[in-house]
Amino acid sequence: VLMYLPNPATTLFRLAPCLRPGGVMAFQEHDGLMVPASSVRLPLHEQVTRWVWETVEREGANRRMGFELPSVFARAGLTLEGLRAEAITSTKTSPHPIAAIVQAMLPRIVKQGVASARQIDIDSLYERLQTERE
Repeated sequence: VLMYLPNPATTLFRLAPCLRPGGVMAFQEHDGLMVPASSVRLPLHEQVTRWVWETVEREGANRRMGFELPSVFARAGLTLEGLRAEAITSTKTSPHPIAAIVQAMLPRIVKQGVASARQIDIDSLYERLQTERE
């Protein structure tokens, strides 16, 4: 949510009075600075990930929001109680959901001019990603 807001600190500042005393405000924000990460080079995975992040950036999102949460909370006058980063890992038998994400985002990717439906070829994307992992 915060990654799409023009001034997330102001939004947090305005939400804070809605909390009960001792209440917790929690957010889960993505950060696209270090993705895709892999122990081996996977060019198709890298391209698909670029499509996703370039699309959200063209829509006005801040792809660095995950790492900027501490400063956003500070500007809102809030105390940051905890912060953690998580990563999605995949193997040949537990693939990353990127194909499903691209399928859901397909109209947005095309609308933003990041890639054409033909370039993406959604009907074969999952199989091509799986083949690349193997």
